[in-house]
Amino acid sequence: MHVNLRKPISLMLKILLCTGILLPSGFEAQVFIARTLAAPTQTSSIQSAAPVGLREFAEDTILRLSATKSFAHWKNAETVIEPLGPGTHSWLVTISTDEQDKSSVGHSTSAGYLIISVTNRGEYKLIEYGTGEDSIFSRSTLQSGLDSIGIKLDSNSNRMVVPLYAGPTLAEWGIGSRSKEGFSYFLNALNGEDLPETPQSFAKQAAKYIPPGSAAGSHLNSDLMPAAQAVQTAVHFDPYDNIMWMTSKALDINPQSFERIITAAKRLIYVSSSGDRTYSVPLPIFGYQLWKQSSADAHSSSEASIYVQSGTISSPRWIALEAMLDAGKFVAY
Repeated sequence: MHVNLRKPISLMLKILLCTGILLPSGFEAQVFIARTLAAPTQTSSIQSAAPVGLREFAEDTILRLSATKSFAHWKNAETVIEPLGPGTHSWLVTISTDEQDKSSVGHSTSAGYLIISVTNRGEYKLIEYGTGEDSIFSRSTLQSGLDSIGIKLDSNSNRMVVPLYAGPTLAEWGIGSRSKEGFSYFLNALNGEDLPETPQSFAKQAAKYIPPGSAAGSHLNSDLMPAAQAVQTAVHFDPYDNIMWMTSKALDINPQSFERIITAAKRLIYVSSSGDRTYSVPLPIFGYQLWKQSSADAHSSSEASIYVQSGTISSPRWIALEAMLDAGKFVAY
């Protein structure tokens, strides 16, 4: 049984993976103009509306990452910062470089991204980051998802697309009408799949999201530096090449044990789990990158912030371990 994780999964597999109960709940989401429809002036407006502290944290994070081998191409990068709903608690920072085609605004390809969330104390936290054109919230993935549900967007369309983020396992696009409240469709921001989600079910899950305290931040952990070299314990793999992991028990993983366990196992599977989930998509885990104080031993995870590697060969993704532990479990592959 083989399923490409970057494409919508089959109906049968969706049925196998769907869990959770849909319960009515209120839903409030501020509507943002999607970059796919934004004119140049609107894109500039979105960028300038980003808080100064957020822009500074994003620039500093990119500078630190660009000093490492995997992100050296981010030096002198340009960014577009967009809010992620519901509310203004997270932002997508899309990174582009001089090497890319920028012949027309809004059509340059992405060299990577950051996702930053703000805590209830006003501190910015780096939740995840990645490289490549086919990463989370990519234009190509959105277009593929819209095609699958028969929706076409253009400048005259009454449709709206709102990027939504409540942690690394709850990243979606809400598709609705500008003349009506709420969303008619939800698409997975990772693979474009049409999701069995409702405004109520999304709101119920999103209400539980708390940015991880151990992640690199603008105040606490502001002195953390990414290790010069990310550790890759295995090559990318498809969880559906061998589905025996579906019967495996959760591993006892925490920040102290993660490095030891993945070094021995090489490959892990991460599965989101919650009684409120309406779906679950497994993530292949095959590496990590430590963020430590610059004076500390870069090869030890003691007092370090750990970012777990997932994604694909062309578009790797590093996610704060604590954010993953809060929303799911790791099993052996």
